[in-house]
Amino acid sequence: MIALIAHDEMKKRMADFVYEFRHELRDQSHFSKILCTGTTGKVVLDASPAIEDKIYRYDSGPQGGDVEIATEILYGHCHVVVFFVDPMKPHPHVDDVRAVYAACMLQPNVRMFTNEHQAHEWFEATYR
Repeated sequence: MIALIAHDEMKKRMADFVYEFRHELRDQSHFSKILCTGTTGKVVLDASPAIEDKIYRYDSGPQGGDVEIATEILYGHCHVVVFFVDPMKPHPHVDDVRAVYAACMLQPNVRMFTNEHQAHEWFEATYR
């Protein structure tokens, strides 16, 4: 599984990323399911309707979606996290965001990318 999360100011970048790698995200051999927070899930779906059957939308980040995804990571279900973070704006649910970071750090086989450059490089090297 892969998790796709983006702060509000980064959702356009997430849409661009998903569109660019739509074939890789669609490929069942790469990812069986795509986990998203609520609003990011809508952005992902709009960017690539062909992956609709793979998207599982949790609540929005401020409503607990980040924590729900962190739980999936801790249970060993999710091994790649693409979280486009806006470093220039404080976020009221920063503790929830920290839960995702902590879950990724606690699981030795999880890769986490916090910007599109890191994610793009890894996708290119791994799937193309």
